[in-house]
Amino acid sequence: MGGPQWLDGRSPEKVEEQVALFSAGMLVGTDAQLAMFDRIDVREDLRSITVPTLVISPWPT
Repeated sequence: MGGPQWLDGRSPEKVEEQVALFSAGMLVGTDAQLAMFDRIDVREDLRSITVPTLVISPWPT
């Protein structure tokens, strides 16, 4: 479930209903933790990793 096709197939009311269901199951503090992704930048920290590592990022490098 998700993505543009899923959203395009739902009315605004259905999307709000789904968001309410999703958020009802979130642990306290989850919203603040997710908001952190908009502010944190750890790219410089990646230089200190010395073992083979897979880094997955939504941002272009």
